[in-house]
Amino acid sequence: GDACEIAAGTQLDTNLNGTPDNCETGIVFTYCTAGTSMNGCVGALNASGTPSAAATSGFVLIGSGLEGQRQALMFYGINGPKAQPWAAGSTSYKCVRSPMKRVDPANTGGTAGTCSGIYIVDFLAWLAARPTAGGNPLVAGRVFNTQVWYRDAAAPGGGNLTNGAQFTMAP
Repeated sequence: GDACEIAAGTQLDTNLNGTPDNCETGIVFTYCTAGTSMNGCVGALNASGTPSAAATSGFVLIGSGLEGQRQALMFYGINGPKAQPWAAGSTSYKCVRSPMKRVDPANTGGTAGTCSGIYIVDFLAWLAARPTAGGNPLVAGRVFNTQVWYRDAAAPGGGNLTNGAQFTMAP
């Protein structure tokens, strides 16, 4: 068999489908538990496009259902997933294994006191503009784990987290 068949059962398989994560190029899936904010928001992280090592844009990560008019940022890592309580008493889980890198903060927009906030980043464009950022140079098979944090002053730890998203770079 090929390297992926040989590695089956011995490598990380976060979505438990029998295929090692680094062999599922171009695949994006969500995992882990999002927290609930003081206004009842449960943020969700999703993606649009294909994560490709050959592209310099076109793979967009979208955190939606966030508290409106709050500061948010995305963080990511290349060392696998994690599911650890964010803070004592928090409903959020940290879904990315350290060390983590941060993507630029932004205001979520929307209306304060509602779940209309969003955080959007073209992850490939962001990495292309930062050649020394973690995960560069991009190669097919590299697995990324991502999550969005947003300010929620009433929450334990001062913020909440979306679910996590994992994707593997395609060629």
